[in-house]
Amino acid sequence: IRDFCLSRGLGDVYKRQDAALSLASVKPHLVSDAFLELYENMLLASYRPGLAQATVAVIAPLTGKNETEGKAFVAGVTGISAENGAGNISYVIVDNHSDGFSTVKAVREMEARTDIAAIIAPLSEENALLALTALGSSRKPLIIPGQIEDNLAELSSAVFQMQADFSMQGRLAALYAGNILGLDSLAVLAPADDAGKALADAFVQYSDAMGKTIVAMEWYSGTPSDLSKQFKNLRKTAFALIPEEEEVPDVFGLSIDSLDMMFDVAVDDIFDIEEEKPEKMTSSDSADVELASIQAIYMPIHPGHLEFVANQFPVFNLNAKVIANEAWLDYDILGKDNIGPHYNGLTILTHRIHGKTDYESGESGHAFATGHNLGQLLQAVAADLDKDASFYSMLFELEQFRGDDSFFSFADGNRINSGLHVLEYNDRSFQSKGFFLGDSLHPGLNEAP
Repeated sequence: IRDFCLSRGLGDVYKRQDAALSLASVKPHLVSDAFLELYENMLLASYRPGLAQATVAVIAPLTGKNETEGKAFVAGVTGISAENGAGNISYVIVDNHSDGFSTVKAVREMEARTDIAAIIAPLSEENALLALTALGSSRKPLIIPGQIEDNLAELSSAVFQMQADFSMQGRLAALYAGNILGLDSLAVLAPADDAGKALADAFVQYSDAMGKTIVAMEWYSGTPSDLSKQFKNLRKTAFALIPEEEEVPDVFGLSIDSLDMMFDVAVDDIFDIEEEKPEKMTSSDSADVELASIQAIYMPIHPGHLEFVANQFPVFNLNAKVIANEAWLDYDILGKDNIGPHYNGLTILTHRIHGKTDYESGESGHAFATGHNLGQLLQAVAADLDKDASFYSMLFELEQFRGDDSFFSFADGNRINSGLHVLEYNDRSFQSKGFFLGDSLHPGLNEAP
């Protein structure tokens, strides 16, 4: 019904009248019972106001080296319209052939078209940057679906980033540790590359701004197959932070207890009999002692590296809360008997709503999930369009949206999605602690609308 009416031009009042006249010319008594209800619904629909329409360009690699992920992403985006009908949103799919030149050409062509309400940039960071360059000073929304290291929204008011950049992820991790949990003695262990440094620097800078103490910074390069040096350094720092018991010198052979300032005169003191004292712990023999003087360790890692890190940390007996990024969200590894019990209290900041998804694993599965949730968001935005609202303003004013597996929030005028979900791992399951909207954590937003 909807497709028929749209094909007859319901967006224009005169064409809607033409559609109504065409349907009215059909004599009802000639319509069979099987089609009578359909006919009546079509006639009524022809007199309703036309739906606000939005056409979105999707630039993706449908050929070339990234075509598997590109096709999965496009299937995820457009599948939402197929499920819900194409009443208020349609897509123009453009193949960038997995290369930069085609990306620039496609963006310029789509930007010039007046019927295009928004452009979805390619998944890769490199081609997303080229898309931004090609867009120029246009105010047409450029939607960046994939993970981008930097804040591209600072470079152009047209950019909307669907995933928090590294700086925002590190800042919100620091906010959760320092402000929400009230922890003070903090350490960082991160990869020594651009991504790791961006995450760690933001965590440290924001922790410092809150007056929190960063007691240690440890870095590693490449695959973290051996972090013994880094963990030993953290343990030495934790041992050094243990406050030494205050000692008051003996006065005339009298032992003074500094804890309650009470004099204790013993027979052994009078007869000068030396009492065997317990040997004081030193850093060389403290490996079996659990240390809790470092309250939290921020440990962002790269995807695929959890299997290396997860086995090593428990060996060093640090009773510190681990605060981590999305790469830690792996049920198979955390569910192992020799790993899971050591990570009770682990906190993960992630774009996902759930601890795991129903989508297939691998790059294509992730690309499909990314497109699927973006398609849900765009469908919701387009459904609320009217003649007084632009696609840009609808996105800009989006306080929160919950997809099947992702949460989106452009709170406080920020065009980077700050809707990170805080998950805490306990007893081999994840519990939601809430979602960030800007710098505020809202505990109840994980409930289905």
